[in-house]
Amino acid sequence: MSKKWIYVVLSIVLVLAMVVGACGNGQETPSTAPSKAPESQTPASETPTEGVQAPTGEPIVVGVMYPISGANADAGGRCKTATEIALKEVNDAGGVYGRPLEVIFYDDESQPTVAVANAEKLCVQDKVDIITGTYNSSCALAYLPITAREKVPVIITVAASKAITRPDDGSEHPYHVRCMMGMPPLGENYAYFMVKYFGENKKVAVIHENTDYGLDFGNLLKSALEKYGYTFKFYAYNPGDTDFMAQLTQIKNSDADFIASGSNMTEAAIISQQRKQIGLDLPFIASGSFQTKEYLALAGKENAEGIYTHTLIDPVNGSDYTMAFVNKWQELFGYDPDMFSAHAYDSIKCVAATAKLAYETNGDKWFDNQADFRQALAEAMWKIEIEGVMGTIKFNKYGESPNNFHWLQWKDGELDYIDVLTSADIIKNIYPLIEGK
Repeated sequence: MSKKWIYVVLSIVLVLAMVVGACGNGQETPSTAPSKAPESQTPASETPTEGVQAPTGEPIVVGVMYPISGANADAGGRCKTATEIALKEVNDAGGVYGRPLEVIFYDDESQPTVAVANAEKLCVQDKVDIITGTYNSSCALAYLPITAREKVPVIITVAASKAITRPDDGSEHPYHVRCMMGMPPLGENYAYFMVKYFGENKKVAVIHENTDYGLDFGNLLKSALEKYGYTFKFYAYNPGDTDFMAQLTQIKNSDADFIASGSNMTEAAIISQQRKQIGLDLPFIASGSFQTKEYLALAGKENAEGIYTHTLIDPVNGSDYTMAFVNKWQELFGYDPDMFSAHAYDSIKCVAATAKLAYETNGDKWFDNQADFRQALAEAMWKIEIEGVMGTIKFNKYGESPNNFHWLQWKDGELDYIDVLTSADIIKNIYPLIEGK
């Protein structure tokens, strides 16, 4: 069953009640959000920006998809909450030239077939103007042909697969961009860190999920590091697996110098536990799912100890814009936001900036029909440049936006920031290495 939330933030109150539409004609009471994911907790008492008129025009309708149930419900719940925070800020500041943003939200359950059904509804039935969201690459890759067919622009948030922005056939994708860098530059960022801290000519055991994202993680890591004399062995598993003893035992009995892992949070926690159970103490370099508080709670700090991971947000020394978001999140929930929440927040700000630019490009007037508006949004989103939580958001020719990249290590239950590549560093030093890949 597909769960659907529709909520509108107008002048003062962030709507906390959500209506869930069941399949068919009936209605059902909204289910509670995952217990570990903060849900719609923005204070209702906050007031709009002083002196700003509440938006009263026709809403700009935004479709949003994240997993609120299934294996990635924790991350999806935080993305939904960050979406609500950004939505309230935009509408409290007057919306976009007097028009509020209205969000129609679907749970994709981290299932490509569900994401496809959701995209059909958003584009055809709900007639949204633009779509944002998506946590899993497999979901994004499944539904993007539908949004392209309907000419509905999409701003991808978290899904990182190379094929989303750099398809193997070299085809263009005028109807979607992604407000992060994606896998090819991520691979080179890993190479920078691994060579700097561990040297050249190393043997790497890669344990990864058998998905578009997991395969990209392994292959692009291999592509980036082979020139430094690195060799690789790959150990795949299926999403939802809970027993990794066979793969970890093989790694323990191999001649690997360290482990690299591209995993989502639940599997990441179990892998961390089981490697300790068998005494596998090799250095461990992991994907961004290992940097969340939920990962630490599931894995236990003794099992996370020493693991290297990364984030795209600095909650200590960030810009004023970054720290405003970090401080608000800390005030609401009592802990630092992760990069997935920041992506979701930024994506709504990208939507607002895109609509603003489309209006201005059209001679400071709105459009007579939705087809023209969708097309103008698709063209405008490639041209925006705004400040984001993780650095400047500006899309390159691939529809990617490089972010600051921070390397971390778990020490006694806390994340220690040990290195950073700024977005400027990445554009200057990393992107030339992946041109044409």
